[in-house]
Amino acid sequence: MNAEDEIRFLRTYKDFIYYFNMLERNIGYCLRYCLTKKGNRNPERWLSASFDSKVKRVIALAKQHGISETFSDWHTEVQACKHLRNIISHGSWEWKWWLPEPIYFHAPEIENGEGQFTTEEFQHKLVYLKDVSKKFRTIRTKLERAVESSVQPEVVADDFRHR
Repeated sequence: MNAEDEIRFLRTYKDFIYYFNMLERNIGYCLRYCLTKKGNRNPERWLSASFDSKVKRVIALAKQHGISETFSDWHTEVQACKHLRNIISHGSWEWKWWLPEPIYFHAPEIENGEGQFTTEEFQHKLVYLKDVSKKFRTIRTKLERAVESSVQPEVVADDFRHR
């Protein structure tokens, strides 16, 4: 039995959850920022909204501001990451060191929720998630700028009138 490979699997498993949660928080922060700019009365609620709600709202904002094409590939990619996160969160995982693909997962309530990975394949899933997260950090700036430019700046009173 190779304990080093099992430790790599466990670290990847932990890191996948960590990075997925970080991506979800960043989506919430983006929504909070954009909706604050738009004058939303309760933008903080997006920090605790479900992942699907956050993604749908980001896609709706992108469409509303004419940049949905920028988000279309990311949307597909983030759904693939969510699918694996659901399997990780709701499935059972086993380390079967004697198999060529020692990482076995089983989540019968999730479509395509059963299979095996090599340690390297599983680590590639984490790299993919990190790439999707990095991509969001780039394209969220486009969304934030689009929202900023669509909002009329507040009229500031001229303090020099009374001098």
